[in-house]
Amino acid sequence: MQPLIRLPGPALAGVSTAIILSSVVYLIKKNRESRGPLDPTPRECWKGGILYYNPNDPVLFVGRRDGAGFTLNMANPWSWAVLASPLVLMASGFLVMP
Repeated sequence: MQPLIRLPGPALAGVSTAIILSSVVYLIKKNRESRGPLDPTPRECWKGGILYYNPNDPVLFVGRRDGAGFTLNMANPWSWAVLASPLVLMASGFLVMP
């Protein structure tokens, strides 16, 4: 920032400290708020703990049980299209190559 905005060293340090402190205070407050259940999906719909299969759930993507990312609802027909699309793209690429 120094080449773009000419600020004295103490002012730059003060602005940086204020930004960091406000971020920490925000994160502490956010962490103390009550959260919903970590896994709102029915337990019996998880096959082997990793595959989600629920024909009564219309969503395509479901939050993973460990909270890190998403997985497909294998009961949704569009999930099979999502899984097949890279294979179709690769096959079409091989067909076009001379």
